Amino acid sequence: MSYIQSAAGATGGAGATGATGPTGATGPTGAAGATGATGATGATGLQGATGLQGATGATGAVGATGLQGVTGATGATGVQGATGVQGATGATGATGLQGATGATGSQGATGATGATGATGATGGPPTNVVTQPIYDASTLAASDAFVQNVVNYSMATVPLNPITGGPYNFVPTDTQPCTLVVTAGGPNNGVSGILTVAVAGLGYTVGDLITLLSGNGDCVIQVATVGAGGAFATGTILYGGSGYHTGGAPSASAGASQNPFTFTLTGVLTSDATFMMPAGTYAFNSQQWIFNNNTTGPHSVFVKLSNGAGGTIGTGVAIPQGTNNSAGTLIETDGVNDIWNVTVSGPVGATGATGATGATGTTGLQGATGATGATGVQGATGATGATGLQGATGVQGATGVQGATGATGATGAQGATGLQGATGVQGATGVQGATGATGATGTAVTIFWGLF
Repeated sequence: MSYIQSAAGATGGAGATGATGPTGATGPTGAAGATGATGATGATGLQGATGLQGATGATGAVGATGLQGVTGATGATGVQGATGVQGATGATGATGLQGATGATGSQGATGATGATGATGATGGPPTNVVTQPIYDASTLAASDAFVQNVVNYSMATVPLNPITGGPYNFVPTDTQPCTLVVTAGGPNNGVSGILTVAVAGLGYTVGDLITLLSGNGDCVIQVATVGAGGAFATGTILYGGSGYHTGGAPSASAGASQNPFTFTLTGVLTSDATFMMPAGTYAFNSQQWIFNNNTTGPHSVFVKLSNGAGGTIGTGVAIPQGTNNSAGTLIETDGVNDIWNVTVSGPVGATGATGATGATGTTGLQGATGATGATGVQGATGATGATGLQGATGVQGATGVQGATGATGATGAQGATGLQGATGVQGATGVQGATGATGATGTAVTIFWGLF
């Protein structure tokens, strides 16, 4: 048995010189000298010389490249085991006989076609609906015209005449509404008179305000007198409304609407007049109105919330009198507690002309001059104190010479400033050794083991 060993590769030549290494650390600063006593400032000393920079160190030698290790022999491949014998395939069984095909059954009779169901009704509202009167509050479909009419009516002006005093209740107390046959006329076909009381109704109180649901449902009639059980007897037409007709079928009644935005009052007051407005909830009874009080007579007009039984809630507001709507008053309610004035700040009016200066009043008699009191004796003036001597100005100390710079010496007494220590010499920067060139890689020789 023998082997052959591979020869080692030749050592590579020397590499190029490496880059210069980092600058050496600066030498330590000299210890600080003790502080000298203060004296005159010394003259400025000379600055110490800067130390020389150390020489660059020699480049270190490159180490030799080590020998490559011997590659170990590959182990022998093991013997593969023999493949086992495959078992014999069993014989295929005989194919069974196919059963006879059964007879084809007869086809069943076709069922009768079911009757077609009726077409369902088309959903949604009809294309066109009847426009209801403005007072309608039913669940009928609302046309565009109805919506527009209601919006317009919410900004309407209702003139009420004659206003003479007493209650004017927009919340009638009736338990059964009356029905009336009326006369109508004028450019808007407003109610002008009552022909017949077809049904007197029950529960009315003098001062209740009603409207008739025929026409445009916008007239205002005040209950003037009542019969037994509060039956309607006579009424005063305060506003004729529009769209009514003379005679014909009796018209049902309801409480007059408080929805118009502006009420203009005209008449001669013989007593205070109180308008009672509906109360209820914040959501549905909050409201604002403008009242123009164009009445005359030495009495007042009030607007208050109704309690629903002919009385009022809260203190309400008084509407001042004016002419030609000159005292229009904006008021508001939350629908629950009371009615208040709405303060609207307008522009500040121009400053009026300055009134004429009144005549100067007569000068009153001058009172007698009182006797002059005796003049008091003036105190003697004190003697002026002597002026003190001014202190002498101290002599300024001489400027000390500044010590030479060197290792930080002790600080001299102020007065002479101690010499500053000379700056320590900076250590020499060592030269970085050149990196040796990588030796050439030796040729690998395979070593064979075995028998020849």
